[in-house]
Amino acid sequence: MATTNETALLIALMGVAMVAKNRLITLAAAVVLALRVLRAPPQVLAFLETWGVEIGLIFLTLAVLAPLASGRVTVRDLPTLLLTPVGAAGVVGGAVAAWMNARGIEYLQAQPTTIVAMVVGSVLGATFLRGIPVGPLAAAGITWLIVAAMRPRG
Repeated sequence: MATTNETALLIALMGVAMVAKNRLITLAAAVVLALRVLRAPPQVLAFLETWGVEIGLIFLTLAVLAPLASGRVTVRDLPTLLLTPVGAAGVVGGAVAAWMNARGIEYLQAQPTTIVAMVVGSVLGATFLRGIPVGPLAAAGITWLIVAAMRPRG
C-alpha cells in the first residue's frame, strides 16, 4: 500500500499538471489518487499496471484508424500518402518509432523503477516545453537510446 509520501507525490504531480494545463496527467493522477483514497483492491492497480499501456494503445490506434473507417482517408489516397517524400518519411518514422518502443518495453521490464523518472520528465516536458506526454513507451524507447549511447564501448 502506498504511504502518505506517495499520496503527496500524486497530489504534487496533479498540481503541477493543473498549472501546466495538462489534462492527461491531471486526469491520470486524479484517477490513481482516487483509487488510493477509496482503497481500491490491489488487483485494480495491478490490472492498470499490467494492461493500462496496452489498453491506451488500443484507443490511440482506434483514433489513428478512424479516418480510414470514416472515409476521410481512402484506399485511393494510399499511393499519394506513401510514395511522396513526406509519406516516405512517415513510413520510416513509424518504423523507427516501433523499433524504439520495442526496446523501451524491454528496458522497462529490466528497469521498472525508471518509469518514475520518465513521469517526472513527462511532467516537466509538458509544463516547460509545452509538450504532450503520449506515453511511457516513447519515453522508454528514448531513455533506452540515451542509456545505450552512454554505455562505454569496448
